[in-house]
Amino acid sequence: MPKKTVKKQDNSALINLGFGLLALGVCYGFGSWAIDSGSLWHYAFAFASFYFAVHYLKLAIKGWLKTNGKSKATGRAKS
Repeated sequence: MPKKTVKKQDNSALINLGFGLLALGVCYGFGSWAIDSGSLWHYAFAFASFYFAVHYLKLAIKGWLKTNGKSKATGRAKS
């Protein structure tokens, strides 16, 4: 019986970009709510959502660079 292969989605960079932008929106919402209320819980949620936003946006940029072939450089020039 042949093994089933799982195809990696081609639009994973777009999905990560969407999650990153969504997390930025949540961060903005919690941040403004934290400023208005002064609650430490709201600040904690704002910082956590900012962390996830940076994480997903970093994954989106890495995925975009990988699909465009820019991450295949060796980094060393021949002389």
